[in-house]
Amino acid sequence: MEAWADTARAGIAVPVPSERAAQPEKLLSVQALRAVAALLVLVYHIANHAAVINHVESVFDPARHFGFAGVDLFFVISGFIMIHTSRHLVGRSEERLPFIWRRLTRIYPIYWVVWIGSGVLISVLGSKGCYQTDALLNHVKSFLLLPTTTDHCFVTQAWTLNYEVYFYLIFALVFFLPARLALLLSVAWAAYSFVATFLLPSISPKELRVFNGFNLYFMLGCLIALVPRGFLVRLAWPLLVLGCSFFVLSAVMVATDGVKVGNVGNRFILFGISSGIVLSGAVGLEARGVLRPPAWLVRLGDASYSIYLTHLAVIIGIDKAVRAAFPWMAGSILWDLATFSVSLAVGLGLYRRVERPMMRALRRLGPH
Repeated sequence: MEAWADTARAGIAVPVPSERAAQPEKLLSVQALRAVAALLVLVYHIANHAAVINHVESVFDPARHFGFAGVDLFFVISGFIMIHTSRHLVGRSEERLPFIWRRLTRIYPIYWVVWIGSGVLISVLGSKGCYQTDALLNHVKSFLLLPTTTDHCFVTQAWTLNYEVYFYLIFALVFFLPARLALLLSVAWAAYSFVATFLLPSISPKELRVFNGFNLYFMLGCLIALVPRGFLVRLAWPLLVLGCSFFVLSAVMVATDGVKVGNVGNRFILFGISSGIVLSGAVGLEARGVLRPPAWLVRLGDASYSIYLTHLAVIIGIDKAVRAAFPWMAGSILWDLATFSVSLAVGLGLYRRVERPMMRALRRLGPH
């Protein structure tokens, strides 16, 4: 996502407005990791639904202990991508509106489609939980991805998008502030986020919204993008092995109750840092020319946002349908596999038929 593009002034060549900066290449390794992140979250929610709602053990049950870390990987990737795709634009005032347009249209349009569709589905299924006394205000906030006083109802996982939008806005300041001031404020924001996460457990909720520990994930991704690619190439294999080992060890420790992830600080140490190391190794191996992810995994990565947005609604919808038509199948391995397959199919279909065409159209309509 974003990053201290300001650091671009401190060591990265920044093109002057009259120059045409080369567009950064698409990294297939990053798309593959996006797919991995989406799959982790998917199996986590399938397993959790089976345990909490159906009171059975899913074939994906081990993922209940670590599948949530797909979100951690997503956040780190977001910070990396923001620097990778946009640092060549720093200092170019004419890029302000195009940047904001691209970022907002990347998040909102398909989210609104899924939000409305999920709202209709919940109404059809007769759920009462989304209609508390302050529901209207919270629905408006949820629709706009503003902080809410309750969980997002129609798209529960949209809480992560609140952080995405917030970080987009932070990064957009790079285009509106002098580079040195932007760098100074970024360092101060990063430092206080670190202090608030690890040293100030009693920080107020209002402060926590601004200096939340999840900021550290984005910052880590940004820093990885600023590391000279040659360094990542030289250490690619050690980084990948270390990152995967660290991630697996973290999952085992959480699964065996050896470590609690009840706070963002612990979670960042276990899964944020390991995700960052894996990302560094994967990018380094691709730059070295020895890593080319399979095409199907890259395609899943392309569709990861649609998969992420729709999978919970699919899980609930399939569960209701199976209970009504095939009650014997509820909670079985067949239910697990059907839910997994349909969730991927719906996400891929939405990406190909709606998200991708809509993004192309909006790109043409937006400021250039």
